Amino acid sequence: MRILGIDYGRRRVGLAITDPDEIMVTPLTTLIATDPEKLINDIQKLMNEESVGLIVIGEPIRDDGKEAELSGEIKSFARKLEDKSGLKVVLYDEYYSSARAEDSFHQTGKRIKGKKEIIDQLAAVDILRSYLESRK
Repeated sequence: MRILGIDYGRRRVGLAITDPDEIMVTPLTTLIATDPEKLINDIQKLMNEESVGLIVIGEPIRDDGKEAELSGEIKSFARKLEDKSGLKVVLYDEYYSSARAEDSFHQTGKRIKGKKEIIDQLAAVDILRSYLESRK
């Protein structure tokens, strides 16, 4: 089964996906998040094209265990996506995923400026990899 990983943001949403054997995770795309209904429809279309069976959305949990500011919005988005898709949606802690993605990108020697959509995809990859490792 293929799993879709989502790094949700108010402006952009990064997506990553596993192979059918759930071994490899690859960046998929970045979507614009200004229209929530269009965003869900676009994700639904990609899920159908890629034969996705499970969705993992990063939920930021602070070091003190409290929810981050965006958590309520992410939970609402997750419920809507689950209702619309009929697939199970798992919320998985991703508090440092964007920072790790930026660090990984910096290590390539490239500049981030103008490449935020790539960082969003790499954050989705990080979320999905962490989720897969937690199931082992």
